[in-house]
Amino acid sequence: MGATVVSADTENPEVVCKFLDFLYSDFGCDLTNFGIEGETFEYNEEGIPEVLDSVAEEYMSASDPMRAFLGDYSLQKLGIARYIDERDQTKFMTDEALEWYTLWESWDFMDEPVTKPSFTSEENDELADLITEVTDTLEMSYDDFIMGKRPISEWSQVQDEIRESAERICEIYNTAAAR
Repeated sequence: MGATVVSADTENPEVVCKFLDFLYSDFGCDLTNFGIEGETFEYNEEGIPEVLDSVAEEYMSASDPMRAFLGDYSLQKLGIARYIDERDQTKFMTDEALEWYTLWESWDFMDEPVTKPSFTSEENDELADLITEVTDTLEMSYDDFIMGKRPISEWSQVQDEIRESAERICEIYNTAAAR
């Protein structure tokens, strides 16, 4: 999930690869994350793209202003962007959301890195099997739901399918973290 692949049957793989390289370039990143310079964004004094205030204001009445903007312009994850740049989200936030982000940023523990605990060899082996099982089940289910092969009302069945394995994963992590 989230990966970009080029089929072995692609007629011109070198052209596809050049296009993917473009998407990761500075210009490609700015284009697929912020739109067109002068129309949807400008560069600030530090050379960082910023969505124009007038553009952001157009979307503030939407239930999710940022996603509405991104969707209309097919940007970021709602488009073809491969490198996601989320630096300019604050223009689409309500005052209340900005207050929450300010509070969140003030919490020291939010900067602490999350690291995996040390696992025994047996735990590593079991985790590999459990994580593969859960991931495979979820990915196959996602495809079925997306393609309409299963109704969304069956999502709780998928949760039930992975519950025991997911609980065991948590148990292994918690045991290792407590050592």
